[in-house]
Amino acid sequence: MGRGIYVDPAIFDDEMYNLQLRFKRGIYARETALFLYGITDRTPFVYQMTFPKSYHSEALKDFPIEPTQQIDRLYKLGITEVKSPGNHFVQTYNIEKTLCDIVRAPGMAELSVIVQAMREYVARPDRNIHLLSEYARELRVEKQIERYMEVLL
Repeated sequence: MGRGIYVDPAIFDDEMYNLQLRFKRGIYARETALFLYGITDRTPFVYQMTFPKSYHSEALKDFPIEPTQQIDRLYKLGITEVKSPGNHFVQTYNIEKTLCDIVRAPGMAELSVIVQAMREYVARPDRNIHLLSEYARELRVEKQIERYMEVLL
């Protein structure tokens, strides 16, 4: 996996967990976060991670990571932990921040992914529309989020 990270070959290799151990400041984001929450049917082949604006690592190009950077205020917004497919806790953004991120350009997700994620979100009992609206204002995607919510709610 990498220098200083050892994996027992008899144990299921949790690539997402191992990548986060290697890149501690990386937060799983966008479509990768949707996968972690089970609100997309697409399994990522490349993991989308967000890093602070000042973060630079040449090693990123050697791993299946699509990195993006955000200013500290936005990078820290909505960080939480969820279980990876290998049953380890990894850092990701909460669902509300993730939904805002997938409609932001550049790198906006495909329309089918966005629609599926929004539908799954409104069906969740733990949805927080107030928080979603707050994040949409902060990330300047109010109009895009409102369009989806008007149709689905």
